[in-house]
Parts: sequence; C-alpha cells; structure tokens
Amino acid sequence: MPKRLTADKSTMMSRMESFVSQVQPTKQDLNNNDMVDFAESFHYILSTPLPMCVSVTKILLDRHPKLVAIFSQLKTKDSKNRTVLDLACDEQRDIVESFLLLCGRYRINTGPVIHRSDTCEVVYATDVKDKTLSHDGRPVALKMMKDRHQWECEIEARRDHHLSWSCAIGLLGWHCVRKEEKFSGKDARSENVPSFSPYKFILVLDRGDESVHEAVLKQRISGENVIAVSHLARALAGSISDLHHAGVVHGDLKLRNALVSTHSNEGGYQVSNESEVVLCDLDTSGAIGSERTLILVRSKLTLKHPHSNTNTQTPTQVHLKT
Repeated sequence: MPKRLTADKSTMMSRMESFVSQVQPTKQDLNNNDMVDFAESFHYILSTPLPMCVSVTKILLDRHPKLVAIFSQLKTKDSKNRTVLDLACDEQRDIVESFLLLCGRYRINTGPVIHRSDTCEVVYATDVKDKTLSHDGRPVALKMMKDRHQWECEIEARRDHHLSWSCAIGLLGWHCVRKEEKFSGKDARSENVPSFSPYKFILVLDRGDESVHEAVLKQRISGENVIAVSHLARALAGSISDLHHAGVVHGDLKLRNALVSTHSNEGGYQVSNESEVVLCDLDTSGAIGSERTLILVRSKLTLKHPHSNTNTQTPTQVHLKT
C-alpha cells in the first residue's frame, strides 16, 4: 500500500479513536497464535465451576483491570470461534462483566461520545442494575467530570432547590472515586468510579433526545417552521422561568444547554408542538443572590462593558441586570 494511503488511514483511525469514550476498556488486535497457552488457561479458569476458579478470576482482574478487554476477546479453539467469555460459568462471567461495565453497572453505548470538553465527557449508556423501564436495563446519560465543584453544583441545584424534571434534565444518581469524600443524598450511589478513569466524578442523568442547537441545525427549523420556532421559544422561556422561580441562576444559557424531546413521524424524528424543552449542564449554576452568581454577573458585565465601573452598583442592581 502506498505510504500516503497508509498515513491517511492512520490519521483517520486516530481521529475515530478520539471520538470514543476515554473510560472504555482499550480494545486491541490480538494475535491468537501468540496467546494460545494463555487463552486455554483463562478458558479453564472461567469455564470450571470451582470456588478456586472464581477466586482466581476475581484476583486476576483486580490486579489487572485495564486488561479486561483483552481477556474478554480471547478466542477458544472450538469450531464456532467463540470467545472465552461466551463459554464462561455464570459466576465468572458476572465478575468479568462487572469490570467491563463502568462502576460495575453501566454498559456504555458504542459509537462517538455525545459531548467532550476539557473538563467532562457525556456518553449514552445502559444501567443494567435498574430494571424499572426494561429487563435489559435503563437508558441513561453519564456526565463524567474532572472538577468536583462543578459536579457539586449540578447536584445541589437539583437537590437543594427541588427542580422538576420538566425544568431540568432529571438526575438519577452520582458516583465518585473511592478516595474522594462522598456527597450525601438519597440518590448517591455506592459504586466507586474506577481509580484509573480520567474522570473522578459521574452524574447519572435521564437520557434526553438532542439539544435545541442540534434540532435547529438538523431539522431546518429556523426560517422554515414558524410553529416549531415559536413553540421552542415558549418552552425554553418556560423552563428558564421555572428555574428562576426555584431560586437558581443557570450561568451558561445557550441552545446547546437545552434538550428538546422529538417525536417520530414519516420524515424521522421532528420537533412538534408537543415537544418538551429541559435545561442541562448546571455545573455553573448557583442560588439567586449568592456570592457565586453575583461574581458571575459582574464578570459578564465587565466583558460587555470593560470601561464601566461595576463597583458603584449595589448587589441588587447587579442582580437585576440578569
């Protein structure tokens, strides 16, 4: 293959990998000829119904959690080309899957991440322990974060101000790494975030459809569908009003931080006059009148009017300008 084409393929693969969640176990191309002995040994450990084999499986993965994806891909010699995991006993399979699942309960969807920034990543997943909506588990969105303060802001806005799910996307629970102090609340979950994860804090959120920004771009709403535009505007204003009545300032309002429900029709999923709009990304939110929100307002006033003297204004006057 020409070097240029090889380089292009390498660049393309690198770009595709950048869209994959950073908490996914690393998959590798295995040369089974080089791992025959290991595959046979691991096959024996996983497929033998003995307490000792169950213990060895647990100890092996406890000490080498990053290799779980490799272990699960090992192939056996049977004619059906099945993996070692396919033939595992129930107890051993549960142990391996607990390592493959984030926090032992979330199966991350394949495909690109929903959102990634310097401080967080959002992915769709299935909570296999929550059977309230389906026997296969509950569809959720995981917001994985590096900053504890932003993580706490998301929780406090909902917990302390009792935000309804018609105002802000629902929070189902949260996790953190073992060494971090737990954040109390009835929805706090006991499973720890893996220590090797680049994100130490996780929010478990109800899954929305898409952002208002995406809906406007994909569905050619602007300038094309007056009814949809007016409905989105009213619904968005209603959610913001509910947020303010609950005593919370969002701090980062934009179309990307509002989610809209879509409905199926012949042309696919579309915004309709029944679509609901809820706010998300409350990591910069704060209580109205708090020092945090007043500092936020002053900083934005300074950016808009760099030569104005905001120090002469009272806190009440500054707040009213929001």
